[in-house]
Amino acid sequence: MQEQILHVASSAPRRVGDWTSPFVLDEARALQGAGFPCRIICPAPAEAADLLETIEGVPIERCRYLPPGAKPRLVYAKGGAAATIGSGRGRLEALPLLLTLARATSRSCVSRPTAAIVAHWSETGAAVWPIARRRRIPWALRVHRANPRGPMERLLFRAVVRAADLVLANSEYTLKRVERLGRARRSRIVPPIVAPELVREGAGESATDVPAQLGLPRGRPIVLGLGRLIEKKGHIYLLNAASELRAPSGRPLVVIAGEGPMEQRLRKHAAVRADFARLIGGVPRSLVPGLLRAASVVVQPSVVDAEGEAETYGVSVVEGMLAERPVVVTRTGALPERACEGAQVVPARDLRAISWAVNQLLGDPERAEAIGRKSARLARRHCIRAVDDLRESMEALIDGARGGAFDG
Repeated sequence: MQEQILHVASSAPRRVGDWTSPFVLDEARALQGAGFPCRIICPAPAEAADLLETIEGVPIERCRYLPPGAKPRLVYAKGGAAATIGSGRGRLEALPLLLTLARATSRSCVSRPTAAIVAHWSETGAAVWPIARRRRIPWALRVHRANPRGPMERLLFRAVVRAADLVLANSEYTLKRVERLGRARRSRIVPPIVAPELVREGAGESATDVPAQLGLPRGRPIVLGLGRLIEKKGHIYLLNAASELRAPSGRPLVVIAGEGPMEQRLRKHAAVRADFARLIGGVPRSLVPGLLRAASVVVQPSVVDAEGEAETYGVSVVEGMLAERPVVVTRTGALPERACEGAQVVPARDLRAISWAVNQLLGDPERAEAIGRKSARLARRHCIRAVDDLRESMEALIDGARGGAFDG
């Protein structure tokens, strides 16, 4: 039996096309394509009927850590976790969550030869760490965000970073934050794996009339904001700029696609701007390429939120570029790193700058198309390189363990 790479995560897609932590599934798919059999272990959402299933070729084992019918607050809350490990509500769930993930990890390592374990997020690393050490299996900590809140989370984060055989940060911005919080043995930047169906040549082309399927009017230029409806995404700034947008071909329509805790607030904002803006909720993953392709401009107006958290990568920015769309981003978190791939960068929270950048693109369709094509070429190379970086990181982790480099 070929050795598996075990991915342990606090959330993963609940069904085909689900937008819950899709990068976990995409990384497993990419590694399987490179010849590494993968398996995902994650908590079961409250509505889960099947605890073992295969999604897009990857086996996913879900484990219940709460009594049936209980509503989880640490994982699968709408739009993101409703509590953190350091909060009062989070502490009640943290121990059963970590123990359940640890038991499931141990069982999987016993039943199948395991070459390496990848723990997504630091709390999951706390569950994996003792199992990996006891069974002498090398493990990597996949850091998607590095903004622990409160002393308990900071202590846990530092300990897990130091314990991991390899730390994989999703951007230079994230790695710098990791280095300020804790000293890793070995670290490397490996960007998230973007859905392979978007990366292939010509993926931006779509004959499907996705806007019509989503109830959007025909003939109006679409300015698209995509992502979870949370403060750091800055969608409210795009809505506020909607009335200032202009295009030669007609009045632009700002479309925000996503779901999350700010949904009601953003819906109220969109309602008073109904002539200029629509909030369409969550969009099935299968429709996203077509929606991106239908947009004239994609905007990611992210900000630093009240908790000090900023964008640590910007997957939707890369997806927009892969769909050959010109993209406008703010100078926040890791987003400027995407600028080298063709995104236009403006100051955060600056409505005038956002409006000006979008109007420049809407006013010159030929230039916008040229920027989109160039961005797609650059982003495609970036995404292919990310798969190579992930494969090489896993090879180094496994080979290092066999050579004794990761003992301890």
